[in-house]
Amino acid sequence: MREFIIPIYVREEEELYSAFEPSGLTQSSSLTDYLVDYVEDRKPGETVRIDLIANAEINDGRFRESYAGLLRKLQDRNKRDMLKCNIRAARMMIIGILFILVGLVSASQIREIPTVVISTIGSFSVWEASAECIEVLPSLLKKDRILKRMADAGIIFTRSDIEK
Repeated sequence: MREFIIPIYVREEEELYSAFEPSGLTQSSSLTDYLVDYVEDRKPGETVRIDLIANAEINDGRFRESYAGLLRKLQDRNKRDMLKCNIRAARMMIIGILFILVGLVSASQIREIPTVVISTIGSFSVWEASAECIEVLPSLLKKDRILKRMADAGIIFTRSDIEK
């Protein structure tokens, strides 16, 4: 299995964390984006290793804790988004089927124009449910795979006096 390394160069430990979070355990958003983008561009069979190269001492326990917290937060958010997507799709599908059935049942009892409008609304709802499943859900599943790869990543710390 092939391994790829994500190099992270820092001068000071505080560059790794958000300045807006009082706990000091929230990773900076630029670091988060960098890691996600880097893993997203790699082939599925490759393993991930994060190489933290710093000019100063890094508290590896603090970094590992913040990294684990970041992954938990991103995975929880992604699971919540997948649940919302599934609920939206199911709701639109049920509404669509109900409107189509009402349109079919009422076709013999009321004029044609309201029936066509009701059936069109039902068809649109079914279409929207399909769009959720075809467009939104695959991107959320891809993000889930990326987060799982990030969770399996090895982290190494390297001390370097080289300026980057």
